[in-house]
Amino acid sequence: MVDAVIGGLRLAERGYEVEATTLVLRESDPSPDDVERVATRLRTDDYNLVIFSTFAEAQSVASTLRGLPETHVVLLDASVGWVDVFGELPRATGLRFDDEYAAYLVGYLSGLMEARVGPRQNRQRIVSAIGGVEGVPAVDSLMRGFERGAQRALPGVTVLTAYSGDFIDRSKCEALANEQIDAGADIVFSAAGACSLGALSAAGIRGVWGVGVDIDQSHLGPHILASAVKRFGQAVSIAVRSYVNGTLPAGRDVVLGLDDDGIGIAGISPEVPEGVRRQVARAAAALQRGVEP
Repeated sequence: MVDAVIGGLRLAERGYEVEATTLVLRESDPSPDDVERVATRLRTDDYNLVIFSTFAEAQSVASTLRGLPETHVVLLDASVGWVDVFGELPRATGLRFDDEYAAYLVGYLSGLMEARVGPRQNRQRIVSAIGGVEGVPAVDSLMRGFERGAQRALPGVTVLTAYSGDFIDRSKCEALANEQIDAGADIVFSAAGACSLGALSAAGIRGVWGVGVDIDQSHLGPHILASAVKRFGQAVSIAVRSYVNGTLPAGRDVVLGLDDDGIGIAGISPEVPEGVRRQVARAAAALQRGVEP
């Protein structure tokens, strides 16, 4: 994700003739020295627009941001309504992704593949979905989208669902995936942050398909069927373009979807037949028209 954000920033820098600077904070538990270093740069360098790739980054310098009422703050993959820090900023925008449609597409692909009989599929027509913490809007959207897509492509398919209650501990997702595979699932979708890597690893070891989230996870191995992706680089480019054009709204969210190329499906396995790929492409086109395939 970080590489995508930086890549999007560099493209925006060239395309919209802006001067961009990258400030780095450790995503998890940044040190006080790092926080003070970034906070000092924010106070002294007079930035017009500050884009945060994670909520944790913004939270760590919240007190500094509240002292910069003229600076427009953008938080990727979050809502200004989720947290108090953004409610207190007059010029804040949340750039959220339409997670449900991204998950719908990989669910649709999963349903189409589950209708087939192949080396990674049995005849039981069971797929599974693992979420992180139930009640988190992005997780709920992903889980709901995957289930809807799978059932639309293959009416009658069983979708096993479970929540790890954790976004970090890979062993929890691994255990859930193994339970679901034992119950007959031969496609495992996981929307649980770093914990998902445990589920996808279990899928690889057990010889079934794994479906990734957020970024293209095909690098994990040939068992990855596809990934529901958020295009962070595109989100950065949209934020900069909107700011330059004076159309970046303050105090509310912008939702990026298929029309913006903000979400999609990536890394489809070469084992997926061309006919199935065409069906998924038609489903994506239908969603863009506002029609559920």
